[in-house]
Amino acid sequence: MIALLLIANCGPTSNRSRHGSRRWTLPNELPTGTALTSEGLDQAFSRDTWSAKAYLVPDDRTLVLVAIGT
Repeated sequence: MIALLLIANCGPTSNRSRHGSRRWTLPNELPTGTALTSEGLDQAFSRDTWSAKAYLVPDDRTLVLVAIGT
């Protein structure tokens, strides 16, 4: 349900490899395959001094957030 709301409100449409150019520190804990991502989805989890990159895998009910705060 939440994944569908994120897709409807944030418009993640581009499929990207879950790895992209980033090396995951917990690769065994992450879903395999591709994830949905978009600027809108990133902005939904970015606030004030926090910048986030969000990867949504609806089939696995998984949201991976990479966030940096200053």
